[in-house]
Amino acid sequence: MPTIEVEGFGSVEAGEGTRLVNAIRAGDADIGHRCGGQAKCTTCRVTFSGGEPEKMTRAEYEKLAQTDALGDYRLAC
Repeated sequence: MPTIEVEGFGSVEAGEGTRLVNAIRAGDADIGHRCGGQAKCTTCRVTFSGGEPEKMTRAEYEKLAQTDALGDYRLAC
């Protein structure tokens, strides 16, 4: 099972196919998710120091492009 290091918190494990925001929350780390995981608000934006997922949903791409965050952030939802 992949392990995710959450800066300022520690490690959480995520099963394959688990949304990052859900894995982080299950590990009791605090992460915003105001829109309920619909890629509409960017409160769950994260950065990766390594192991960034290659695939991006169209909704994530469009929201990050809209907010000029494309290339700097990813959405955990």
